[in-house]
Amino acid sequence: MDPLTKMLVALVAIITMFLANLFILGARKKLRGLFKLILSAAAYGLLGLAFLLIVIVLFSV
Repeated sequence: MDPLTKMLVALVAIITMFLANLFILGARKKLRGLFKLILSAAAYGLLGLAFLLIVIVLFSV
């Protein structure tokens, strides 16, 4: 993987972590019940995606 692609993948990972943070903050402050659960699950899904992208960047040759 060339360096520019690695940088773009890392940038996407950073953006997904930022969105996950916003989702968690929004779910805690504004929502209740099922919508809170759905938004929190989406946030944890984004964190999982960010983790996979970071692993790809770290272990790609």
